[in-house]
Amino acid sequence: HDLPVSLFLDGNRVAQSAVSIGRDDSALLTLTIPDLEPGWHYGKVEVSSDAWPRDNALYFALEAASNLPVLVVGDDETLLGPVNAALRPGPGARTPFQPEASNAARLGTDIDPGVGLVVLAGAVSLPPSAWERLFDFVESGGGLLVLPGARSDRDNYNRHLLQRLWNA
Repeated sequence: HDLPVSLFLDGNRVAQSAVSIGRDDSALLTLTIPDLEPGWHYGKVEVSSDAWPRDNALYFALEAASNLPVLVVGDDETLLGPVNAALRPGPGARTPFQPEASNAARLGTDIDPGVGLVVLAGAVSLPPSAWERLFDFVESGGGLLVLPGARSDRDNYNRHLLQRLWNA
């Protein structure tokens, strides 16, 4: 028989459907969470009218992220394209990431304070001042993801990044 299933967020029913399940069977049901304001939200998924009322609700909490500006720095188009596509798969994608591409030379200037994550995607080499800006950015709470490319200067990464990490 059909069992009504409801999704509640912050005390309000936001989705409902029904599922047919036989005895000792299971089924898959998809309920879509609507766009949410940034912050923590509390919810439950509830099945109505089954024989075991004590297991009819699953409670959860989730944090909806606000937009997260991401600075994608690189010199290798074969890496920049896939990284940008992973961060923003399409115009209708529900993701907080807002990637902006840049080249390694531009990283020598200040990193915008609104940026939450810097991705080095195939950056060939960075000057010492850019590495220092990155370390300051990370020490201030920013995120850093390093994806070296085939043309990345290993000596530059070893001298400025790995040596700093090993001495930390």
